[in-house]
Amino acid sequence: MRKGSHLVVGLAASLATGDMAAPAMLGAVFPDIDVRWSYRRTKNGYRPRSGLPRWLGHRGITHFALLWIGLFVAAAHIPHEQAALCLTGFAVGGLSHLAADALTPAGIPLLSFRSPFSLHLCKTGSFVEKLLVAGLLVWIAWALTKTPALARQVALLERFL
Repeated sequence: MRKGSHLVVGLAASLATGDMAAPAMLGAVFPDIDVRWSYRRTKNGYRPRSGLPRWLGHRGITHFALLWIGLFVAAAHIPHEQAALCLTGFAVGGLSHLAADALTPAGIPLLSFRSPFSLHLCKTGSFVEKLLVAGLLVWIAWALTKTPALARQVALLERFL
């Protein structure tokens, strides 16, 4: 999926779980930080770098589900409430990114880097992806008017400031 789609999915995930939106949206785009070093620019666009091990390439270690699940579990053991909420939101965003990428043919390394998991429901940038994002935007607009999660997030931000 594209970055904008991941941001929308991360925001929806944060509202659905009641986690902080900003860390969730950061977590939703963070797994693609590996794009910078796993692709090289050519005259015909970007191409994957050759010679990189699968776990270092795009959809490698930053897309490894067990890493994000571990981060989510670790957040529950942080005694500082705001830090725990931020880390939980970040992990929820990362997990939402993986869920979105699992819909594409390339999939994600769920338990192994050798055999990615994919639901094959949509291609990156396809009409189906845009339809999914449009549906999530409608749900987000509704959720922002109906859910107390937004008020909770504003209150938490006020405690930081």
